[in-house]
Order: sequence, then structure tokens, then C-alpha cells
Amino acid sequence: MNSDLNIIMVPTTKCNLSCRHCFEERSDRVMSPAELQVVVQQVYEYSDKHNIDKIVFYWQGGEVLTLGPSWFEKMDETVSQVFSGSTIRVRHRLQSNLISYTTKWKPVIEKVFQNSIGSSLDYPSLYRGFPTIKGDQFNDIWLKYCDRARADGIDVSVISVLNKASLEMPPKDFLEFYSSRMGISNMQLNFPFDLYSHVDTRKSYFLIPSELGKFLVDLFDTWIDECSAWYRRIHINPFCELIDVFSFAPRPSRCNCIWSGSCADSFFSIGPDSSVGLCDCWVTSLPEFSFGNLQTQTLDEISRSPVRNRLGQRIESIIDSECADCPFLSICFGGCIIRTYGRFGTIESKDPYCEAYKALFSRVQKYVRSVKITGEIHEKTKRSA
Repeated sequence: MNSDLNIIMVPTTKCNLSCRHCFEERSDRVMSPAELQVVVQQVYEYSDKHNIDKIVFYWQGGEVLTLGPSWFEKMDETVSQVFSGSTIRVRHRLQSNLISYTTKWKPVIEKVFQNSIGSSLDYPSLYRGFPTIKGDQFNDIWLKYCDRARADGIDVSVISVLNKASLEMPPKDFLEFYSSRMGISNMQLNFPFDLYSHVDTRKSYFLIPSELGKFLVDLFDTWIDECSAWYRRIHINPFCELIDVFSFAPRPSRCNCIWSGSCADSFFSIGPDSSVGLCDCWVTSLPEFSFGNLQTQTLDEISRSPVRNRLGQRIESIIDSECADCPFLSICFGGCIIRTYGRFGTIESKDPYCEAYKALFSRVQKYVRSVKITGEIHEKTKRSA
């Protein structure tokens, strides 16, 4: 049993934006305080039984700030009460588009979320925003709310979902936007997908793997170049994390969840109605992959769901047929299940971005070897950045 447990909480799918690449099924359903009490109790009992050392609750939506600060104050009270006297460490992370942020959020974010918010910001912004406001105009609106949070002492990191226009940009311009124009010092690159491109490819957000791979390699080369030393100004996941991996860092950072091995071993996602799935990509949008519901079952019972077992065994089904000879198998583990399903309509295949991942892995490995980075040296570099 994994000693860490990751719980992706989706207490609402309400949202104040209209992002075309969003996969969530919208509804007015909100997890009630009574339902939350049951959910937290079930998570505690499961964790206690299976000797879990640490739980991270990731709170996202929809847009979770639409719930209001009082909902999260009650959540914190509930979690603290249920885990009172336990040795299990509990951490909370918050993912928000920031558009609902006001100073009234400052106390709860400081207390519960360690003064930190994760947000999303694409460049160029082709799909994210309001129905009639996207692109640079939306990014300027986002920055106004981001600056409001920063003025309250809150650290803001971002996820950037790449799109076809991103790949056409010079890497320097891409880095300039995030670091210099938007003041971002910590970001994660995500690779787009949609749930049904295996049914209709005409509206697909998937990128061409060879083009994505070239962009990632060029971006890495620009980021790591000593002349500009972008790597000292902005932490980019997965670049920093992959350097850890290839330099055998003593305390490696965690790579993107798409390369987490069998994510079914350490992730659950819980929707507004207490239904449980693998992650937020599945729980509200693909009910046929539901593991069960915490209002009628224990999490221990749900953990033995045939659907969860099938997802957990996915890597075994593709190793012999597609991944056995890959030198990066121990890093990638076949890639992301939801991207595989979205592209091919099956989970029994490798990630459709395999070619792009291999290009990036090869480049980072070559870099680490060329500069003779060791884990200890890389740790010192990270601390001095």
C-alpha cells in the first residue's frame, strides 16, 4: 500500500468561466456539509486501516471559489475534527481560476492552504475565458485578480495547457510571457486532450506528438541555457522534476501525475454527489467508470471496485504489446490513462503523446549526462535558485 494518498475533491462543477477545452459536466449540484462529513470520515477510516502516512486533498471544480469562504471554513473544521488525535498528516491544495477572488478569501487561504493557490493560464489563450472574452483580453483580466491575491500575500502558481498556437511561438516569447509579463515563478505544463476525439476527431484539442515534442525540447533548451538562466527565474514542471529523475536526486520532486505509474494505487477523486472515480477527468464526466459512492459504500469497499482494478492493471496489459523495450518505461509507465481513452476509446494502449514524451526524456537525459549533474549538485542548484 502506498503511504501517501491523494484525494481530488470536486465539491462543485459550477463555474464562472466558459472554457472550450473544459471536460467537466456542469451541474448545480454542490456537496452538502452532511455529505462532506461522511466523505471525510470514510477517507479517515480507509487511511487509518491502510496505514496511510499523509493525505493531500486537492480542492477544485468547476470553480471552487463559487462556494464561498464559509464553505471551506466548515470543511477545515470537519477535517480537523475527524482527524483529531490521528498521526496522519493532512495537507490541502487549492486550484482556482481566481476570477472570484476577493480579500475575504485571505484568512481561509492563509490558514488552510498555506497561503498558496494554483491557477490556470494559457498562452496564447485560445480556449480559456468568458464566452465573448478570451485571448490577451482575458489574460489581462486574470492578471488583475492574480495581483489582488498577491497583494494579500498569496503565492500563485499556474498550470499552462499548451495548444496549437503555443507550439508556434518562439520559446523565449513563451517564457517572457509567464516570467516577465505575468510574474510567474512556478508553473506546470499540461498537454491537452478531450474525452471523445476517438468518436469525432474534427473538434479534437489533441496536439500532433512530433510538434509537441519539438516544442518541449526547444523550450527546455531555452530554459536551461546559462546565457539567460531562465531556470533560475521560473520552475517548470516537468523540466525540474525530470532533471531530478535523471540525476538521481536524493529527494526527487514529483513528476506530473501522467507519469505516476499506476495512479489508481494512490489517487481517488470524489464528485459533488460523493461518487468516486480515478481523477477529476473521470469522476463527473464518465460515470461508466465510477468506482462507487461514499454515501452508500465505504472507501475500502470502493477501493476494490472492478473498474478501479481494471485501471490499476492497465500498465500490465500494455507492457508486452507496446512498452516493454522502452528505456523510459520506469519514468512514464505508459503515460496517462485518460488521454489514452480520449484518443483511442480504450485504456489498453499507451499514451498518444508517447513520441513527445520520449523526445523530452531523451533531451533531459542527454543534458544531465553532458554537464555531469549528480543528485547532490542538483539539490544545491535548486536551493540557490
